[in-house]
Amino acid sequence: MIARRTVLASGATLGAIGLSGCSHRSEKTTPVHPTVAGTTPRVDTAAQRRDAVSHEAFLAQLATKAANSVSGGRKATYEQLAAAHRRHEQVLSQTDPFSGKTDSLTPSVSPTPLAAGQGSPDALLQHHEKAAAARYLSNCRAAGDPSQSLLWASLSVFCSAFAPDAPAPRPRPKVVPVTVGQEPLVHAQQALLTHLNALMAGLEWGIGRLEEDDPLRTWGQQRRDQVIAQRAEVRQGLREASATPTPDLPGYPMPTAPANPAATRSLWSGLEDNVLSGWGRVVAASPSSARSHAVAAMITQAEVLAHLGTGVTTWPGWV
Repeated sequence: MIARRTVLASGATLGAIGLSGCSHRSEKTTPVHPTVAGTTPRVDTAAQRRDAVSHEAFLAQLATKAANSVSGGRKATYEQLAAAHRRHEQVLSQTDPFSGKTDSLTPSVSPTPLAAGQGSPDALLQHHEKAAAARYLSNCRAAGDPSQSLLWASLSVFCSAFAPDAPAPRPRPKVVPVTVGQEPLVHAQQALLTHLNALMAGLEWGIGRLEEDDPLRTWGQQRRDQVIAQRAEVRQGLREASATPTPDLPGYPMPTAPANPAATRSLWSGLEDNVLSGWGRVVAASPSSARSHAVAAMITQAEVLAHLGTGVTTWPGWV
């Protein structure tokens, strides 16, 4: 797997821009809540979190009920989904959800019971996951600081990624939201572009080593065309901001040549995951009006990962 820091070393011209979606060593900043007449009204973040705590506890309960109604792989997937929602609840219920703590969490907010309605466990879970994704996206657009916007984007992407046949979520116990500072949008876009450049190199690498009749090769070629279009969009945004796009540098370091489709999938999954985190960084750096587009791009990345057999992490976009 190509580590983000390895890609950074290959793109030395980026300097201090970095490549991860958001660093766990980011400096803390004071959230900005405009209050001048005619500007965005103050957001009640405490009320948003109380609501989210209740919904995450509710989704965990629904996922547990769904797990109890099936068996085999789907049961395990629902169990992991329930565990992820409980983790969300634990973090959101803290006095400071951006403390970076991964254990010994003491809740300061308790969930309020919610009514599920009528339907099968699967149908109810799908309905409420979709509703939660929309609610969190709305919170993301209204957020007044980078940490809050990425928090809600992450939760929206996680809920959007749910499907009965989707891969199970990937737990990363040491990865939790932290306070992140405001960075120029062009810096975040340059970092994203470097991830896209590395992904393009990885796609070419894998395509060249797969058999002509391998369906994964055909998929990789189609994905390459999509990434070409995505890179063009990011480059255009940078030029419109009077910035010079990061060049597509030759020689991105690759692991030992993939010897089979499984190894190629693993390589591509890691690179696609990096791109998802890059879009998360763009969310955190973007003004409210541009966040929906970046969140949609994160959701698309989650769909690509699912096709490759890789589930989303508990906190997509945070690395």
